[in-house]
Order: sequence, then structure tokens, then C-alpha cells
Amino acid sequence: MKSKSRPGITPEKITIGELAFSIAIVSLGALALSFSILEFKSTELASQTTVGVVSIEESLAGELVNVKNYQDEATKIALRSGRSPSNLVFHVQLPTGSVDVHVNETVTLNREFQKCSSYPIGECGYKIRLNFEPHPPAFSYEVSSAFAEAALNLARSDRNEVIIPRSAYRDPNHVACDLRKDIGLSGLLSSDRYDCIGRPQKSCPRGTLPKGLAVDPQTHTLELDCGAPSKIARCPAYYALNRVNTKTLDAAEIKSAQCVRTTETIAYPAKQPDPGFRLVGKACPQGYRSQSTCSLVNVKSKPGKCGVGVAKPVAGRLHFTENKPVGTVDCGVDLRAQTCGAEWIGLAQLKVKCVLDQPEFAHAL
Repeated sequence: MKSKSRPGITPEKITIGELAFSIAIVSLGALALSFSILEFKSTELASQTTVGVVSIEESLAGELVNVKNYQDEATKIALRSGRSPSNLVFHVQLPTGSVDVHVNETVTLNREFQKCSSYPIGECGYKIRLNFEPHPPAFSYEVSSAFAEAALNLARSDRNEVIIPRSAYRDPNHVACDLRKDIGLSGLLSSDRYDCIGRPQKSCPRGTLPKGLAVDPQTHTLELDCGAPSKIARCPAYYALNRVNTKTLDAAEIKSAQCVRTTETIAYPAKQPDPGFRLVGKACPQGYRSQSTCSLVNVKSKPGKCGVGVAKPVAGRLHFTENKPVGTVDCGVDLRAQTCGAEWIGLAQLKVKCVLDQPEFAHAL
């Protein structure tokens, strides 16, 4: 039997071209969907970054006008005298916590709002910069993003600065300096515009001398005015500085400084040497010459006999040299030959005395 098709119905046939066209349509749709997802993520990231910058800026601006941040008396005095309140810290609220921002400081943050140091590279892209302006007391700032998806900068400066409320630091009935840090009042314009001079905070570098006093315009403290590095006056061994003209220590001057000997003019040994046939060697310390004495002591003699005759003993000779070289001595007895049994013996006695062999004063090196 032969099968017969139902009347009015024909079997569908799909060509190779139609199949390829269908696959292309599906691929384009998937690609469009992928681009849509990427664009959505990029838009979401840009939105988060923008919100982060705006949130930081809003919190910082609110902290700058909050009177509670200016209650410290040292801060009030600094603001009234036009100085930067160095101890002032603002606690800026962030989406994930808070960060402390000091006056005249730049803080950089990553996407998680943690401090970082590689700005503007990688994930370190947020920046907070805060600067103090003295007259009138105000702050300029910049809160920005260096991230590619939302490069944004919110800044206030010049006429748009954040003016610190006068009520935060002004006391119309009181003018006073901080005696813990200041020497005293130096200028007065009004109860909220006066200057206090701070105590010195610096010292002159090694090798320089102070030449006067001056007020440092940056710190408003009374500091030493230090000169250029000066010459150095040194004394030889066993000398100490006796007189110096400090003006001549400048580079262009001829140095005028004198040293004085610090040792005794005359020196003796702790114990004089015992008598002996010969005493030789260095008797005086460095810088001294010998002025000693050498004498015969303990002399004993006995004549000799030659038959019925008597032979007299021959006395020995005393020899003494000193300061060859300086400070040395040679004190001794040279015995002579005897005849017929005669005897003669004696010892040399050295009394050491040393006198200064260098001048009492010397020029400084």
C-alpha cells in the first residue's frame, strides 16, 4: 500500500542558508547581551565611585563647619592669631568607616576606602587634600577620584573656601596667648585678630653660631638667626682653649684663638730613683726637659800596700748627660783601675726634676 499525504499539508524543508542565518542571529543576540552586561557593570562601578566622592566631600564639608572641632584652647588661639592649628584633626566619615585628616595633609584611599600610597596607580584612586588659609581662618580642599570609570573632582578654594565660623574661636572679651607654648603677645588688631610669638623650636646646626633673633613667618616662633658654618678652633695635646674671638671664626676672617698649657710648669717623679752605678733612660714625660742633678754618694775607699809603700786609691769619675734626646738622662760612675790592692767604690745619686719644654701659650689649630 502507498501512504498518502493529507490534503493541504506539505512537509517543511530548512535549507543550509537558513540554518546559518539563524545561528548568526542568535550569536549577535548573545554578543549584544554580553555588551549590555558589561555596560551595566561599568555604569554601576561609575555610580559607586561617584557616590563615594560625593559622600566624602559632604562629610568633610560638614566637619569643617562643626564648632565642636574647634573647642581646644590652643586651636582657638592659633586661629585668632592667624596660625595653622597643627593639632586639629577631622574625622571624615566614609561608606565603610572613617579616616582622620590633619590640617595641610593629603590622604589617598583605595576602593575599600583604606589608606594607600600608590595614587593614582591601580586601586589607589581617591584623594582628600586639605589646606588652611589664615586670613580669615578658612579651609580649601579637594576631594577627587582618579578612577577611569568616574574621574571626578570636587574642590573649594579662593572665594569658595569653607570659612570657619567665628563663634568657634572668637571670644570678644578675652585676649590671651598660650603660656605653655608662647612667649607673649606681639600684635593686636582686634579681639579675634592678634599675634602671639611662640617659644623657640629649633637650634643652630653643629658648626654654626647664633647671630641674632628673628620670628619665623611659618611657625611664628622666636628663633635663633644662625650664621654660616664657622671655622673650628682646636688646641694641641695638653693644651686647652684660653681665648677666642668668635667673629674671626667666619670663613672670610683670619682665625684668632689662643690655647694655654694645662700641665704643671715643673714635674717630679712619684719616687726618686735609688742610687746605682748607672741610671740611664727617659726621666721626663712628653713636653718636658730634664733639669736634674747627678752626684756621688756612698763613697768607700781603702789604700793599698806595695812592699813598704802605700798606694792611694784612684777615685772614680762621675759622668752625667741629659736631654740627648729631650727628657732623657745618663748618670753614672766610671770606676778606675787600682794598684797594690787599693779599693774605691761609689754610687751615683740622680735627683730628677723636669721643667716644661713647650711654651705656656700656643695658637689654636
